[in-house]
Amino acid sequence: MGRIRAKGGLESAQAAFAAAVGVPELQLDATGVAPPPAQLPSAAQALQRAAARDPVLLAALERLKTQEATTRAVAAQLRPNIVLTSSFSGRDGGAAPSSGDAPAYGGWLPAVPNFDFGLVLRWPLYDGVIRAAVRASRVREEVRRSELDVARRQEEAAVKEAHLAVGIAASALVALERAQEAARKNYEQADARFKGGLGTIVELTDAEALRVDAEFALVLGRFNLARARAALGRLIAERL
Repeated sequence: MGRIRAKGGLESAQAAFAAAVGVPELQLDATGVAPPPAQLPSAAQALQRAAARDPVLLAALERLKTQEATTRAVAAQLRPNIVLTSSFSGRDGGAAPSSGDAPAYGGWLPAVPNFDFGLVLRWPLYDGVIRAAVRASRVREEVRRSELDVARRQEEAAVKEAHLAVGIAASALVALERAQEAARKNYEQADARFKGGLGTIVELTDAEALRVDAEFALVLGRFNLARARAALGRLIAERL
């Protein structure tokens, strides 16, 4: 029953792996030796890496920056506008004057050059529509800021939980290794006693069952440690 369940679990994992990768085959297996995990960072380092690399936090931060830029753009409409104007004219009327001498034209050069310069300052003293748009944009800023704070707190809690899970799995693995070693020595003693005629088959069977259980628990402990370490690496975007 154990072998049948293990085989079914393996085939389910292979099918899930194939679906995640997107291959046309129904199942996909992994070969080779997995790379060793990187050195476990401290909790502070893990939080710092997560804050700098987590895509959820980066997206929330960019949404906040976009809303802040929108607020500044809307508020800029209330600033004064300065307009500089100028014109130049060299034309002269061609009609005969009612009195005095007619003007003498000098060819291509203007006979009566006219020019003007102007500086216009326009400052909207009050615009209710723009001010309302600014207030609404600032409210949306607070919403984006709250979303960013929530995302940071969730990420911090997830990283702390994952880091603690790695520590617990590592500590449990040390105890499981000692238990497996003790069970192996106990089996060797029971086997020696049975071969020497000092023990019974029941004692040998119990010792073997204890050894198998200890080895199975050790394998599960290593798997739990690897899974916890992978979960932490995913949260802090390790190897990226």
